[in-house]
Amino acid sequence: MVDPFKGKSTAGDFRYYRLHGIGGYNYKYSTEELSILTKIVKDGDYAMFNNTAMWNDAKRFIAQVNGDLRKKGMEKH
Repeated sequence: MVDPFKGKSTAGDFRYYRLHGIGGYNYKYSTEELSILTKIVKDGDYAMFNNTAMWNDAKRFIAQVNGDLRKKGMEKH
């Protein structure tokens, strides 16, 4: 388990990312930070937002992932 903005995962094929907020729990991830996260998290990984804006950050992250898949013609059904 690692926060991808604070360190790099070094173990195994499956990764579990826990995002507490950069600088603390009372944090909202920027669109740019979520875009960076879409390049870190791979298919099969697990990302959990654990900050005050977790619900909205997670929804925005999912929307970015889905948008990236559509652009690449790899949309999941």
